[in-house]
Amino acid sequence: MIVEERYLPHEQGHLDINELYAEAFRTADLPQGTGLEASAASDDLTSKLNALLDKYMKEAQFEQRRYDKETRHGQDSDRQGEWNLNLRKRMTDAHIVYWNTPQRVLPQVLLFAHEM
Repeated sequence: MIVEERYLPHEQGHLDINELYAEAFRTADLPQGTGLEASAASDDLTSKLNALLDKYMKEAQFEQRRYDKETRHGQDSDRQGEWNLNLRKRMTDAHIVYWNTPQRVLPQVLLFAHEM
């Protein structure tokens, strides 16, 4: 499947949202499992971790749906630009940088998307 270049900023937003919530999960205060025996504590911990993961996944899915709705799947260039800037700020604040993308290139891509 060939994706047209004009859709890339919108799809990048989906990736950024996923990264933001993944980072929130990675840096969350992790629960402790409790139980009278090791197996009970392990089961309790598993349950608590699954609940925490579910919480972040639901929040991410909610934001993904909101993102698509507000940008009209990238068709509203003004709203897309606003989202791009907001996501870039949140990514910077969370110190998330993609390993294969020089940090100086991303703002140029996002500015281009805002001008579309």
